[in-house]
Amino acid sequence: GWAALAAMGLFGWVGYQVALNMAYTRLNLAEALIISYLNPIFVVLFQGRSFGAAARLISGWEQRPEVEQRPAAERLAIGLALGLLGVAVIATGGRLGEIGVPRSAAGAVLALCGAVAWGVYSNLGRFVRVRPGMEARGLADVQNVAAMAVGLAVMAAVMAGGGALRPPIGFDTALYLGRLGPAYVSVWVPIVAMAALNYAVGYTLWLHALEDGHRLGQAHKLPPLTYGTLALAIAGGWLVLREPVGPGFWQGAALIAAGNLVTLWP
Repeated sequence: GWAALAAMGLFGWVGYQVALNMAYTRLNLAEALIISYLNPIFVVLFQGRSFGAAARLISGWEQRPEVEQRPAAERLAIGLALGLLGVAVIATGGRLGEIGVPRSAAGAVLALCGAVAWGVYSNLGRFVRVRPGMEARGLADVQNVAAMAVGLAVMAAVMAGGGALRPPIGFDTALYLGRLGPAYVSVWVPIVAMAALNYAVGYTLWLHALEDGHRLGQAHKLPPLTYGTLALAIAGGWLVLREPVGPGFWQGAALIAAGNLVTLWP
């Protein structure tokens, strides 16, 4: 299973993050959001047999679900389409007519690569072979630690070579704390916080959720839920920082909720 774990590190811990951040430097916010939020679609697509046939070439093994409850493709497509439309409405503030050709073809390709990389990462866990006699459950934490080790090793090698991934030494950042005003701290403070919350906690819980969903034959219900990440982030800014939100946000959040209702309905 080490080949699958190494691929998880390359796609999830390196490929997804690097491609996404480089895309955000080349596209405006709406373009980057809409393209990068294709990732739930790729997660669902790669849950199918074609990806499994390719992944088994590097692992020779696949964890089989106990039951298979995949819904009709039309229903799943409607749920995903509603979620992506909700993201587009939120990203453009309800002005969908402003969506056109991305200002940077390279940025669009990078955002698309990031979405594909997340789809690959999210589906490799079920190809990690367990030792004979061991329980084939609860591997998500081990998978994430191993993938993290591979990903950080690659990033360290690039940094050592003087590439584009240079450590942010000597930079400060402002943390906005509402009425308390901004607090200026080393840039390493938010980096460490993001590492703990996003990678250590978020990635591990995501893998656990996919593991349980796959075992029950319902992993397809999880990717559309990630459209809610955007709505929750903006709602958090509205509640905590009193950031203004327009009708486009509520319309988009309603579309995301409707898409998940279609997918989650028994």
